[in-house]
Amino acid sequence: MTYVSWLQPGEGVSRPLRLKTRLRAWWEGYDLSVLKPLAGNEAAAAAEAMATPPAPLPPAGAEQLDQNGRPIWTANRVKVAETLWGEDFTSPGGVEHTTYLVKPFGINSSMSILDMAAGLGGVARTIAKEYKAWVTGMEASPLLAQLGQERSLKGGFAKSAPVEAYNPEQINLTRRYDGIFAKEAFFTVQNKEGLFDSIAKGLKDGGQLVFTDYCLAHKSDMTPTLAGWIKKEPIPPTLWTVEQVITALRKRKLDVRTNEDITQVQKQLILRSLGHFLQHLNTHALDAQTKMAVLDEVELWARRMKAFDDGLKVYRFYCMKH
Repeated sequence: MTYVSWLQPGEGVSRPLRLKTRLRAWWEGYDLSVLKPLAGNEAAAAAEAMATPPAPLPPAGAEQLDQNGRPIWTANRVKVAETLWGEDFTSPGGVEHTTYLVKPFGINSSMSILDMAAGLGGVARTIAKEYKAWVTGMEASPLLAQLGQERSLKGGFAKSAPVEAYNPEQINLTRRYDGIFAKEAFFTVQNKEGLFDSIAKGLKDGGQLVFTDYCLAHKSDMTPTLAGWIKKEPIPPTLWTVEQVITALRKRKLDVRTNEDITQVQKQLILRSLGHFLQHLNTHALDAQTKMAVLDEVELWARRMKAFDDGLKVYRFYCMKH
C-alpha cells in the first residue's frame, strides 16, 4: 500500500485504526483492509442505505444558521443523521434509549406530554403509538419541525403527535402538561431563566420533567480547551454547572429527584453508532455533497467526544412540580 502521512506508525497493526483514519481512508479511496487491524469485535451490520431522495428545503432564510453563516440543518444532513442514529432520529440513542429516559413518567393514555427537542418527531410518535398518550413535539429547527410534522401527518399522528417549530429563547407555554421532556436541547439556550420559567408554568401540579443536557460538573471545568470547542459548535453553547441547573429548578418549586452523570452512556451510544456508520460507508457510494455532510457530522461528534475527555458532561435530570 502506498505510504500516507496521516497513517500513524503501528496504526492498524499493533493497535486499532483511529476513527479519523478510517474516515479519511474512505474519503481518499485507500483500502486499509490489508492492515488487518487488531480491534476487538467486528462492527454490526450496516445501517439502512441512504437511498431516499432528500426532502425539499424550507423557504430560503427559514433555517437556523451556524457560526459560519451556513444552515444548521439541510436535507443532506438529515439523511446522514438518520443513517447514523436511526430512522426519525438526529442524535444518539434512538427509540430504546429515549424510551428509557421517559420511563419515570409512567405514561398512560390519559396523559399529555411535551417534547421540547422533537427533532423529526421520533420520540413523540413512539410515545403516542406505544402508550396512546397525547404528545406535542416542539423543535427549534424549522426544517426538522417541517419534516417531523409531515411524517406525523403521513403516519396518522396529526392529532396525537404533532410537531411544530419554536424559539427556545422566547418560549411561552400556554398549555399545561403532565410531563415535559427534552434531550440535549437546553445547552445552547442563552435565556435559561426564561426557559425554566416557562417550563415550570407549563407543568401541571404534580407534573414531571425529564431532560438530559450538556453541562459542567464545576465552574473550574471551563478550560481554554472547552472554550475552543464552544467556538466550533454550530450554535455556541451557554454551559451551566450542575449546581446552577439544580438551583434554577428548585427556585421554581421543581423537586429535583435525580441528577445523574450519563456521560459514559452517551459516549458508548456515539461510538456504537459511529462504528455501524463507518461499516455502512464502506459499502455505499455517496455523491460529493453527501460526502461533505458526512464529514461535517462525524467531525461534530468527534469534537464532542474530545470535549467529554476535556471535562464536558451529560446529565439526566428528573423533577416533579410541587
